[in-house]
Amino acid sequence: MMAAQDAVCPVWVHLDGKQYCSPDLERAQQPVDSDDLEAELPFDRTLSSSDTQVISTLYADITHPLFGQFHQTVSKTAKEGRTAYRVRYRPSNSDSNQPLLVSGYGVELVLKRTDYIVIDDRDSSSTEASKKDDESVEGVAADLKPLTNSEVSRLGINAGDYIMSSEDPMSTLQEITANFPKYSSQIAATNASDAFIKEHLQNREILLPSGFNVIWMNGVQMLPRDVNAYSLLDSLRKERGLIEQLKTVGLSATQAVDLLSHEVIGSGSR
Repeated sequence: MMAAQDAVCPVWVHLDGKQYCSPDLERAQQPVDSDDLEAELPFDRTLSSSDTQVISTLYADITHPLFGQFHQTVSKTAKEGRTAYRVRYRPSNSDSNQPLLVSGYGVELVLKRTDYIVIDDRDSSSTEASKKDDESVEGVAADLKPLTNSEVSRLGINAGDYIMSSEDPMSTLQEITANFPKYSSQIAATNASDAFIKEHLQNREILLPSGFNVIWMNGVQMLPRDVNAYSLLDSLRKERGLIEQLKTVGLSATQAVDLLSHEVIGSGSR
């Protein structure tokens, strides 16, 4: 097809080997002989109410003002059984070739096939491994139990006491946050100690009211406006620089962190 003729028709229909540039399909613009236009493509979706062999293919940008008129006409012929209707995208002539600026840290385009593909793997060598995985999943699912409203309301403070009373609070915190539904019923079945509840309430009164969060880095409180990827990275680099400076005077990395996170140091501002 000649590029000049294609530019004249921003939206057009290929029907019976001809190009139609008007929505009423009364007069053909020019003959178009191409086997590629007639062939069915993998992504084609065809609308037809009969077994007709006449294919009408609409080439358009669906945001173009003329698309609606063409669509009404061609879809009507398909519903009446006269043609089989396909839509294929073509960029509008008015589209800009300038890149699209998107705000954010990054952009990812994922093309995912959503068809369900059934594969018979009963004779595969991985059957035993699959059985073990199924048993593991069933074991986790067996630990999932519904909680009552009262159990949910106490879940937060019970989880805090459960973590702090463990031998390795940090590892316990990581494990619970990664598999919280698995441990929810176990945590709900325990009661926080009176000492933990008292300390929790005192901290809420003098430090942080309910509904707020605070982050400390080596004893230094991070401001809410600094809790973002760039500011946190700058703070990590700054703390690493301080640790490297302390190592030059004979302290180990652990001793440097202990010194920087000491409550006396943390009470001031570096």
